Amino acid sequence: MWHGGEPLLMPVEYYQKALLLQEKSKKEGQSYSNSIQTNGTLINQDWCDFFKKYQFTIGISLDGVEESHNLNRKYSNNKGSYTDVVNSIRLLQKNDIPFGVLIVLNEHILKSGALKIFNFLVDELGVKAFSFIPVKPANNKNSGEVYSEEYCKSNDSTEFMKKIFDLWLERDDSSIQIREIDSLLKVILGGTATACTLAGHCLGSYFHIEPDGTVFHCDKYLGDSDYQLGNITTNSFYEIQQSSKLKSLISEEETNLKLLDECPKIAICNGGCPHDRYIAKKIVNKSQKCCGQLSLIAHMEEKVISEITSAMPQ
Repeated sequence: MWHGGEPLLMPVEYYQKALLLQEKSKKEGQSYSNSIQTNGTLINQDWCDFFKKYQFTIGISLDGVEESHNLNRKYSNNKGSYTDVVNSIRLLQKNDIPFGVLIVLNEHILKSGALKIFNFLVDELGVKAFSFIPVKPANNKNSGEVYSEEYCKSNDSTEFMKKIFDLWLERDDSSIQIREIDSLLKVILGGTATACTLAGHCLGSYFHIEPDGTVFHCDKYLGDSDYQLGNITTNSFYEIQQSSKLKSLISEEETNLKLLDECPKIAICNGGCPHDRYIAKKIVNKSQKCCGQLSLIAHMEEKVISEITSAMPQ
């Protein structure tokens, strides 16, 4: 998973070398795949040809409509990047390259409202795959984070996602894929979650690697040395996975998860994202006893049961 910063600052040749190394180092029974999360300002036809040939999965960061996107995603000359990002989306569509849009859920998106955002993505841009990631405060250790405009509280994001689910259900178009909704729905219907945020605790299964080789557990923990696990220039993944530091973090997370045992929807959410519990302890200074998705799951279950019941012969 190539992300940044901005991964497309590296030329096509860099990724061609990466593909060669992946193929060369692959052992029997192993496979690899590549995805890129980009701000969408540098995509051109050469990139499209490369993505299509090597089947890269593409994620585009687009923070809603032009006004909200340009508030935070600007060039050094203070010009907003919205027009360039939309042009890149059009180019991907022209080349029949599948992609998804990732929206940072912040105060401005919440104020825009679910209806405006949903219609903008689906009807104006023709985007059929998208996801939302609530904005979180920085992780700098002991930085004394407090609630601010740049922190999306779980209640706000949950209410927003309820409305997104209702709009998706009303549209009745199975080609529209919303990562958070899809993953919850699969579990509600007896399947397996596809989003890592529903995996219980994921420590030891995912790693984030900085350009200098420093390894963290997930990019969400950047800045907190407690979650710095080693460096791939000096440590093997086996050493990192067997380290006392990672084992201690896993043990701590298992303790945190036990606090959620009484939640009636724990079998569906598996406690949600560990980083949400991390934030709750740092900012609110108390352990989390709900991942924040309880009302969303209950809302979805009620609507799904109603849909199934109404479709059954009387």
